[in-house]
Amino acid sequence: PSTRSAALLSFPRDLWLPLGGNGDNDRINAALPIGGPELLIRTITENFGIPIHHFAGVDFGQFQALVDAIGGVPFPFAYPVRDDNSGLYVGEPGCVLLDGSAALDYVRSRYLQRLIDGEWEADLASDLSRINRQQDFLRRAFARAKDRGLANPISTSRLIDAAVRAVTVDSGFGVDLILQLALKFRGLDPAALPAYAIPTTPEVTAGGADVLLVSWPDAMPVLDMFRGIDPFVPSAVRVRIVASDGGAALGSSLARVGFPVLQPVEAVGIKGSGGARAGASDGSEIRFAPADRYRAELLQRWLAGPVSLVEDDGEPTGVVQLHQHGPLIVRAAAEASTPRWTIAARASDGFLPAVDAANC
Repeated sequence: PSTRSAALLSFPRDLWLPLGGNGDNDRINAALPIGGPELLIRTITENFGIPIHHFAGVDFGQFQALVDAIGGVPFPFAYPVRDDNSGLYVGEPGCVLLDGSAALDYVRSRYLQRLIDGEWEADLASDLSRINRQQDFLRRAFARAKDRGLANPISTSRLIDAAVRAVTVDSGFGVDLILQLALKFRGLDPAALPAYAIPTTPEVTAGGADVLLVSWPDAMPVLDMFRGIDPFVPSAVRVRIVASDGGAALGSSLARVGFPVLQPVEAVGIKGSGGARAGASDGSEIRFAPADRYRAELLQRWLAGPVSLVEDDGEPTGVVQLHQHGPLIVRAAAEASTPRWTIAARASDGFLPAVDAANC
């Protein structure tokens, strides 16, 4: 609230991890029916280190009521779509006003198909693609709520009164606090709301179940955002320089652009450093633990000179070690690039609504 910024994070329902952080492994969607909101909250906080301040639960009937309370959500479909399992059917492309029932069919859809050139084509991404569609729907529902008067304190209060009656919230998350947050965020552009999903890899359990495991190297920057750390800025990267001369000059340059530089160590005699090597031809190295890949990549983009990335399970977590074996220059700004972990969170092509949806 202090920065009037917000972001959205989704956890795939088939994510396989210890419930409560120290219990038996299960899918994350088992936490709520087994132990209620308390177990779900513990599962997230203890596995991912994300603080949870409030809880709001919405069942199917409540979801329909919320959508109907804002007069439905206009949706631009690029193609006819259907899902026989959820009941979704949109026969023509274009702008469709989804009421509560139709909206529920859409956000529940795991087996979405689109009609192209007379053939029904399935979305093979299933749950992961559904996350992208749900996030897109939430943005559009937020925009609809703003259009229906969310920017007006009186209209906002009435809408929140109706919403709170339609959802389950924790005892400290009452109408007054929700109204304060709504008014503080009323200027937020729904289209600009960043949305992320936990990056995963598929796995089959010993019992033969298809599940998803957290891809920790790609997940760390996403999780850091929700821990209060900006993964795009130097302050997210603690650097220790290993150099024959102590690396004081390089450390000062890194500190000036915002990198927290730890006490440098001399390369000679440091285990694993290979000692000081003369000449720039060999190149310097950024050594890092697997969970710190994004930090190493960010540091690399700030450096001009031959420097390679070396992932090593033996490196300490939370610190990247810059082994300097030649001249390195700290850039005035990071080299432009698109971090791979942001690509992992992008929507699948073709199964989201039409891009040109301004008039819907």
